[in-house]
Amino acid sequence: MLITTNEDAPRKMVYITDVRHREAIYRTIGEYTQVIYPVSTGLVVQALARPEWLVEIDGTKSEFLNVTCGVPQGSILGPLLFLCYVNDMSISVNCKLLLYADDSALMVSGKDPSVIAQTLSNELESCRHWLIDNKLSLHLGKTESLIFGSRRRLKKVKEFNVMCNGQSIEEAKSVKYLGVTLDQCLSGETLANNTIKKAGSRIKFLWRHSNSLNEKSRRTLCSALIQCHLDYCCSSWFSGLTQKLKSKLQVIQNKMVRFILDLGPMTHIGQRELDQVGFLNIHDRVKQLKLGHVHNISQGKCPPYLRTGFTYISEHHLHGTRDSLHNFVVPRVNGPGSKTFFYTAIKDWNMLPNQIKSIKNKPSFKKQVKKHLSMQANSVESNIYLY
Repeated sequence: MLITTNEDAPRKMVYITDVRHREAIYRTIGEYTQVIYPVSTGLVVQALARPEWLVEIDGTKSEFLNVTCGVPQGSILGPLLFLCYVNDMSISVNCKLLLYADDSALMVSGKDPSVIAQTLSNELESCRHWLIDNKLSLHLGKTESLIFGSRRRLKKVKEFNVMCNGQSIEEAKSVKYLGVTLDQCLSGETLANNTIKKAGSRIKFLWRHSNSLNEKSRRTLCSALIQCHLDYCCSSWFSGLTQKLKSKLQVIQNKMVRFILDLGPMTHIGQRELDQVGFLNIHDRVKQLKLGHVHNISQGKCPPYLRTGFTYISEHHLHGTRDSLHNFVVPRVNGPGSKTFFYTAIKDWNMLPNQIKSIKNKPSFKKQVKKHLSMQANSVESNIYLY
């Protein structure tokens, strides 16, 4: 057990390093200690921060003043308490509200850009009043507006002006939300180009130190520094990419394989080399992650909003077939809708063998899906020679 106490710090922290004994120790401490309440993840201390604070600028200190609200910045409980605090923000707006800590987004759909802008202005103003009533403030300098649509429709938009408190909100061509760069066409091109650039520079860095690394270390570094960026939210943006960008992402993976296996820069990478390092090609890797999401949906282990639109065939009609118990109804979409997760994930899921779709254990499902996709790639290997 490690206990850290600092009189000058704004909080006291108690860590139980051995996870096997955490819950028992927390509950025992909670029985004999006041203002400390045990929960499954740790201790909730009644006095999270000192009641008095001061401000110091260039060695000059202000007088102590009482702090009557708020939580310490950087604390573990801070984000959770903030979410509890702003959880009812949705009652102040009539549109869709996305909340993640202090990153909030208002979403309005429509056909007329001027109507959308006016609706957003009204909703944003209502949200601003709610924040003021709850002793919070809206940072208009960090607030941006973005209109989504097809390239053809966006060309017809002459003005999109969202206002709040008499101030015009900056219109952006793309925004970064929870680590994902969203452009106006939702094409994923900006995010893919950034990923390719970042991954390329990291591979070059790793090659400079390759002589001091064994194969296991190379594999671990590639997974920690590169693969995580290729995987992040790829289910949402990969399908909308052009074939050129998909090929560039495959090139990045091929460079990773050459680095792990210590191969020459011109060595051809095929399915045999991918199997050797335990990789699926980029396209199949994205498919594997999508199928993992759908498996969570089928087992009821996902947030309710992800389950929306996923309807089993057996729930759609009464005709009993071999696939009706496991397959979902394929949505009728056209244009950009055919590149969304909603459509592509259902198509990929329905093509899986029923014996794989019926597996309930997640690790076993992932293992069988990877084996299935690898066997398919081996049977129809026709990879282009990419550098």
